Amino acid sequence: MLNDRGRQELRDRVEALVRERFGGSYRSAFDRYARNRDGRIDTEGLVTLLDDAGLGTRWDGLVW
Repeated sequence: MLNDRGRQELRDRVEALVRERFGGSYRSAFDRYARNRDGRIDTEGLVTLLDDAGLGTRWDGLVW
């Protein structure tokens, strides 16, 4: 589990990614990472999102 500092870093980095790459549209970001269109972001999509946000795979085991 992430501590408060880790959760804040995750929020900040994802927010910055959405703002910079998707013009602030969380829907556009979600659509990019939910590739199979089933309303969920799968493991591959999540790892890609974390990497794109500059968090790398060191986070993927802590997020779910």
